[in-house]
Amino acid sequence: MKNKIRMTRRGFLKFAAAGSAFVLSRLTTPFSIQSTENANTPDKNTPHTPVPDVDIILRAARETFSILPGKPTPVWAYRGELLSGPDGTLATFDGSYLGSLRKVPERLLYREKILKSI
Repeated sequence: MKNKIRMTRRGFLKFAAAGSAFVLSRLTTPFSIQSTENANTPDKNTPHTPVPDVDIILRAARETFSILPGKPTPVWAYRGELLSGPDGTLATFDGSYLGSLRKVPERLLYREKILKSI
């Protein structure tokens, strides 16, 4: 004899809502327990945020570029700016809409921020 579990749509939605509420409560609990009393004092258990060896900002802006002969095509172009890091990490190509080439050596910590101009 087979046991079939019969669940209505309403029962399923209640079960799914309860499960979602439980999962969300487990995810937010560690953050809500933390005290804000000593928020500016570093904690021994808090991991140190490392400073990147290479720091780059990419700015996305609308431009027009002639990809094919005729009318220029509107494109999003990414232009890079090297904030910190070794020379030669960021190569830019004038006259190209493709953007900057990033050459980051192995084992260097790399951070890239993308800014969008509308």
